[in-house]
Amino acid sequence: MNILDRIMLTLYTLAVAALSLLVFGASIDFPPGFYSAELGALLTQWEAILVALFFFVVSVRFLLSGIRRERPSRAAVTHQGELGDVRISLNAIRNLTQRTVLGLRGVHTAKVRVQLAEKGLELTIELAVTQDSNIPALTAQVQETVRKHIEACTGVGVLAVRVLVVEMAPASSRVRVQ
Repeated sequence: MNILDRIMLTLYTLAVAALSLLVFGASIDFPPGFYSAELGALLTQWEAILVALFFFVVSVRFLLSGIRRERPSRAAVTHQGELGDVRISLNAIRNLTQRTVLGLRGVHTAKVRVQLAEKGLELTIELAVTQDSNIPALTAQVQETVRKHIEACTGVGVLAVRVLVVEMAPASSRVRVQ
């Protein structure tokens, strides 16, 4: 949220909070003589109190959310060590997975998404494979190679490796050394 949005949200919530306090005060006749006949014709006392309280609570909630600064989330896997915590970002795991997949014969390009589950990682890989590839064999190799490599490098269990072949690319003219 940029600064202009924060200012507008703050002014809006202050105005709605003030109006809701005025309606609430008028409905309980505070200050005495402030209660207007128009408000009484519009709502009964309990309806006015409930509406005013609702808008006041919502306004305070918006005000607090507009003031509070949110830190960008840095999703990571944390290992507890003797000397302290070691955190591996999901971006690092994504890059490691992508390099692992691109090193396999028959893979032209790869797009990787990493999700942190309760008991491990879930990986989704979108592949463009070469035309001469055996897709079932290649995807099984991708799943097994990625699972073993990520678990060996990070120490985190891989719960699932989902592979989606999205494109058949022309056979690569470059030779990969393994």
